[in-house]
Amino acid sequence: MFKVEANMISRLISMAIIAIACLVQTNSARSENTPTASTEVLAQSSKSWDGKSYRAYPIGIPELAVMKIYIPPKTKLPWHFHPAPSAAYLLSGKLTVEKQNRETITIYPGQALLETVKTWHRGVTYDKPAVLIAFYAGSFGMPLSEGYVNAHLESGK
Repeated sequence: MFKVEANMISRLISMAIIAIACLVQTNSARSENTPTASTEVLAQSSKSWDGKSYRAYPIGIPELAVMKIYIPPKTKLPWHFHPAPSAAYLLSGKLTVEKQNRETITIYPGQALLETVKTWHRGVTYDKPAVLIAFYAGSFGMPLSEGYVNAHLESGK
């Protein structure tokens, strides 16, 4: 009887080893086919697109804002500036940012822009509208933009 039990135990151990090997193989195959999380840095700097260093965040209670902005085709936005650091990510269209000294940068879909702080500028679109997501890091009660932001858009110029 002891020999039968030993034989049975040996078979159970063998089956357990085979089962574990199958599980390991299945999990290995599953992990190769399962998408994993990933991160891509789109923009990161202590300077805005024109090379000027960011000084400091505004004093006060921090307030973050994320906005989806639509700019019609063939539009020149009014001149404005941002009092705190901000960034934008272009979803579609083509956008040129122009400073008053005529320095420009053009971004395309999938590109990010680190905005200037307290520097007058405007956005210009072309034959297609531009859609972007803007991220603002200000303080409670601080406007996101200042200047001619309430003026009508200059279309077709």
